[in-house]
Amino acid sequence: MDLAQLSTLIALLAGLSAAAERLTETLKNMIPVLSKNWGNYEGWRRFIIQALPFLSSLITLILLGDIGGLQLNANWKLIGMSLLVSGGSGFWNSILGYMEMVNKLKKKEVKY
Repeated sequence: MDLAQLSTLIALLAGLSAAAERLTETLKNMIPVLSKNWGNYEGWRRFIIQALPFLSSLITLILLGDIGGLQLNANWKLIGMSLLVSGGSGFWNSILGYMEMVNKLKKKEVKY
């Protein structure tokens, strides 16, 4: 996989990550009990809120099927990609920025 393909894949993952975040926020707003403090069970509420992006990205990847030639038919690939996507769009946007800079440097063939 060359840098251009890798940059495309990272951009796709960043978009999926943003979609997972939006779905998580929508679900939190639809389920009012998730917006309130649970007192002694606050840890469970936070766990559920952190699990929502993983579950929403897993469902999205299952619905998409084969994206970017990844052939996400193996369970371990789906779980791994879901974990990556649920990392947050901010994380993926910074990774994409690094990859674009590497791509620009490679085109210029910077000599030290």
